[in-house]
Amino acid sequence: MRARAFTCLWLHAVLVGCGAPAEAAGENGTSSEGTSSSSATSVGTGTSTTVAADASTSGGSTDESSTGAPESGTIVVRFAFVHGVLGSADAQQNAQNEATDMEAYLLAHADERATQYEQEHPGIDVDLVSTRLNLYTDVQDALLSPGLDEVSDGTGITTANRWREQLARKLDLAYPGQGNIIVVGHSTGARAAMEVAAGVIDDAGPESHDWGVEDRIAGVVALHGMIDALGNPEYDFLGPIEFLPGCQIAAADGWCEYAANISGVPASDWVAIHKRALALIAWGDCSPSAWTGQNDKSLPLRAQGSPNVAGMAMTPIRGGTYAPAHGVVYGNFCHSDVTAESSAAHDAAVAAAMDHVLDWVFVAAPRVANAGLEAQTIEIDPLPTQTWSGEIDRGESCADELDAGAPEVAGTCIHPGGGDHPMNEHNVVETTDGPDCTGSVRWQHLHPDAMHPARLWMKTYSQPPEAGLLATLTVE
Repeated sequence: MRARAFTCLWLHAVLVGCGAPAEAAGENGTSSEGTSSSSATSVGTGTSTTVAADASTSGGSTDESSTGAPESGTIVVRFAFVHGVLGSADAQQNAQNEATDMEAYLLAHADERATQYEQEHPGIDVDLVSTRLNLYTDVQDALLSPGLDEVSDGTGITTANRWREQLARKLDLAYPGQGNIIVVGHSTGARAAMEVAAGVIDDAGPESHDWGVEDRIAGVVALHGMIDALGNPEYDFLGPIEFLPGCQIAAADGWCEYAANISGVPASDWVAIHKRALALIAWGDCSPSAWTGQNDKSLPLRAQGSPNVAGMAMTPIRGGTYAPAHGVVYGNFCHSDVTAESSAAHDAAVAAAMDHVLDWVFVAAPRVANAGLEAQTIEIDPLPTQTWSGEIDRGESCADELDAGAPEVAGTCIHPGGGDHPMNEHNVVETTDGPDCTGSVRWQHLHPDAMHPARLWMKTYSQPPEAGLLATLTVE
């Protein structure tokens, strides 16, 4: 096995970043809500139970001989790290260095896992390689002219396509004709990676364009990803103006239009279903912040993922209620903690993020079986105290994969006069793990002398025959 690498204004600081945040985020630990698709529920501190009911798997045996997998050869896992938006010419010229510590940690800690995989699969070698891309430069390493973020067209389409085109070109130069590529994108780099992997051009949907590399991308990791459009009125931008004009005070017009107007949610959802996607999301006490509510200083928590990625974490939204932020909360961190060496939380953020990536590759790469927000949302009519709702079923067939275990559930207890809250000690949620990537849930509240409705979200999961992303890659 081998692991190797190829080689401010206030508003500007909030949106683009200039070094470490003013305060470390929260506890700065490596605790996470995880992707654990086998956990019964993620509904806060409310009482919850799991009931096994005719649970079964589908998709065939995990025996390699029954899946047609080669019994010998090398699995080459090709990582490509992609930076986010950067403001100064010096930072842009050295954009690839944003991921230096992440790459070093990942490669250093991959050896033991790869060796164990090789021992469990005699005849298979695992080779991990990595590159750090710079989208701000041309093939001669000179800064693009005009700059990557500087072309304004009023829509963001031009800048969006330039990010995508640069990413596709740099990926092909790093790994010409080669597959098993995993793109790890931070911030804007995460959105561009999802869009290239999904074949998105302009503001069209997935499979609207062939960038020449999408068939070779096996998966995308979005780390503090700018997935949704930041001009979405769901997100409350601080100040007397909206996000786009506020952004353009300090950042390049083209990038601000791309950030504000174009959503990467359809691309992220497509990658999560047709390839593999991991959204690592975070929030913390990050000051100064551009947003109200839970955010990482630069991005709202809910803008960092999409419904089809694994994981949910309840977060307050406009209107005094709660809804899930989609993705895996990998810790309490600010946007630049993983990239800024000067951040007190840098080492912890790097370790937490890359450990999740390694777990995804070697241990568990779940895929949402009931894709789409509509298929995940459950509305429960008002009920008196200590009265169970009916059993509500969700989920789809595992197809050629395995059932990953109990569903994941998140929810809000709705108080019609105000005071909505995530599931807590006044709520009981019971989930049942059904067969073939299905499940069911029922709910009751314990508020005395009151009628309350609820809104739940359930995700059921499938997984590759051997769980990790490695099982889906081509043996060469």
